[in-house]
Amino acid sequence: MSFPETVSSGKELASHMASRFPHSDWIVELVQRSGSSRQKVERLLRSEAEPPPGLLVAAITMFESQEWLGRQLLTDNELPFSGLPRNIGKLNAD
Repeated sequence: MSFPETVSSGKELASHMASRFPHSDWIVELVQRSGSSRQKVERLLRSEAEPPPGLLVAAITMFESQEWLGRQLLTDNELPFSGLPRNIGKLNAD
């Protein structure tokens, strides 16, 4: 799958990214590559305005990167277990 020739809005970009990277937090990578804050990127992805060039370049780079394919979020069952806190019983004491 290649990046579309034209992307007319942030919502359209978000749709393409979500279909390319299902079950992953691709916004984190987009934030890091674009150099913008997560709030700004999320706002741009919800808007009808054309995305800024820096965001488009970051998205194109991600689309072309083979390392990002197949990355998925961990489920609750896959998260590393670090042990229960010692005060767990105190939470239900009252």
